[in-house]
Amino acid sequence: MSDSRRTVLVLERDLALGSVLRRLLERLGLQVRCASSVRDALVAMRRQWPDLVLMDVTLRDGDAAGLIDVIRSQKDSTAIAVMTAQTDHPPARAERLSHCDAVFVKPVLAEPLLKWVVERASAAGGDGLARTAAIAS
Repeated sequence: MSDSRRTVLVLERDLALGSVLRRLLERLGLQVRCASSVRDALVAMRRQWPDLVLMDVTLRDGDAAGLIDVIRSQKDSTAIAVMTAQTDHPPARAERLSHCDAVFVKPVLAEPLLKWVVERASAAGGDGLARTAAIAS
């Protein structure tokens, strides 16, 4: 029996925050994979391509801008949200970050983040998200 749940890849260098995000997203009925580095993210994406990606701008071995380019070149329909504590990015990074679907400034509020995830997972054909809308709203 295959798992038809939408898959979210969480890339967060802060392992505690990554764990919190995993628990929140799993409670929504989503399948969650976590990584803390660009290398780990690439391995996870080779194993199973995600429907959504939530990523920190600065990872252990690089930054989100280059990874966004990789994701867009492989599958442009993948929903991407970036989480950042920085509000003033250098022009080159800011332009590359513009290729993601959403930017959340840390500390990220759970309600808008979960609302975005629910909307994107539903648009991607997520099963079992009816209960998700009640949790996230």
